[in-house]
Amino acid sequence: MSRATRMAFVLALGAAALSAQTIRLGSIDAARFGGATWTLNGTDMEEARAKLLDTDNFGASGVVGRDVAITDVAAEITGTLLGDFDVFFIGYLNDAAAGAFSAAELDAFHAWVEAGGAMLVTCDDSDYDAVCARFGTPVAGFGTQLVNAAGPGFGHPALDGPFGPVRQFTAQFDIAAFDEPADGTVLARSLGRAPMVIARTLGSGRVLLLSDVDMLSDYTLTDDTDLPSANDALLGNAIAWLAGESDSGLCVPDATTLCLDGLPGDGRFAVHVEFETIQGGGFAGDALATPLAAVGADQGGLFTFFDPANPEMLLKILDGCLINNHFWLYASAGTNVGMTIRIHDLLLDIEKVYTNPDLNPAPPLQDVNALPCS
Repeated sequence: MSRATRMAFVLALGAAALSAQTIRLGSIDAARFGGATWTLNGTDMEEARAKLLDTDNFGASGVVGRDVAITDVAAEITGTLLGDFDVFFIGYLNDAAAGAFSAAELDAFHAWVEAGGAMLVTCDDSDYDAVCARFGTPVAGFGTQLVNAAGPGFGHPALDGPFGPVRQFTAQFDIAAFDEPADGTVLARSLGRAPMVIARTLGSGRVLLLSDVDMLSDYTLTDDTDLPSANDALLGNAIAWLAGESDSGLCVPDATTLCLDGLPGDGRFAVHVEFETIQGGGFAGDALATPLAAVGADQGGLFTFFDPANPEMLLKILDGCLINNHFWLYASAGTNVGMTIRIHDLLLDIEKVYTNPDLNPAPPLQDVNALPCS
């Protein structure tokens, strides 16, 4: 190997190591959209930029152990360009601007995420939602200034991450909402229960959709580089999750998956419930899961079948390892609907299944040999 070849090889290794240590964050240059102010080099997002670049937040000795490098992009969006980034941010960008994204650019974003990229996308109204629409989630109504974590949002690392749990935060000015997603997970809702934060997995990548850029702008973030407020924590947790720095445990919660721990934070158990009945003309589906960590009950959760306001079953898993080397399962259901409960131990890759036939009043479950500890 020649000296020049060896040098090129060393430089390539160094570049790879540097990119592994740095979260490469892309954002659209304000100039491309005629001086847009709600992008990461815009005048309404100075606090967000400062917080992300502060090494006490993202850095070798920071809360997240990788620093952030932000690149403001004015060039045409292509797959090659996006390949230089780990995460890409879309702010408040006018779809009618001279520099608005072409169909080919929107397709490039979509393909990049499918191939493993990650995006944080904000969409405040129907004139500023081209990227959200390309991901199948256009603006569909109005949100509220107060936004509440909901369902899977309690425990999802995009909200409940290294900068602390986000339970309620604020939006400002033009505030939108989304329709219920067909294949995404609603993490936060308006006071009227409309979706305002949605996480989606697409191929090998992920996208986080926010219905208001001001959840992350100077109008809601604090005026220093710390992240003490709920909106500050939302910014930090979102970037950490999109960069793969805060995936919590083995189980990833979604609308129909209840994640429960064996040890604190390990996400060892994924619980799903399917229901089916001939009553009322016949109904079947996956039960909606509601974790109870928000009220301090982090060892169990609720499942609902037909109406999210009407819980059908309470389920919990307790650690009996020191007593009989098993986890214990308890469940109580107020229903005679047929159902199948599946508990998947993701650590040992084993599953326990419980069933109740349709039209049979569900008996309580008390299984002290539900799943082995090891």
